[in-house]
Amino acid sequence: MKTDTSRYVKELVETIGVVVEKAGFQPAVGRVLACLMVSDPPYKTFDEIQRYLGISKSAVSNALNALMSREMVDYITKPGVRRRYFQLATAGMISQMKKRLSLHSAMPELLRAVVEARSNKYPKFNRSLLETSEFLSFMEKEISGAIDKWEALKAKKL
Repeated sequence: MKTDTSRYVKELVETIGVVVEKAGFQPAVGRVLACLMVSDPPYKTFDEIQRYLGISKSAVSNALNALMSREMVDYITKPGVRRRYFQLATAGMISQMKKRLSLHSAMPELLRAVVEARSNKYPKFNRSLLETSEFLSFMEKEISGAIDKWEALKAKKL
């Protein structure tokens, strides 16, 4: 890393790690992801990640496996070198976000089906389910529109 020993970079890695952890990931996942974000060059070996973060090999291994399974990290190799160099998979991160959004798009209809299947005994709860369904439908349309807009802007830059 360019400023490997910089206190600021270490704090940044920790801050990113906490944000990723609050998003539901294991603590080591966030730190490994952050480490790869600030890396200069933008890739690190397993041992470099482990030394930089000062966490166990199993924590690094589990974190890398979790990130690779989510297509957020991949690795490269170099001719004549047996080591793998891990790096962010930024295109994979975008495709994973789109994939998650498409999975969430099924929820509004499922929530409406749930309300249909429920009795009218708890109308306030049923209304809250329908409101959640409407909210999710609204958000899906808005986010889809934002993605389309972003992709159009990106295409113009090429």
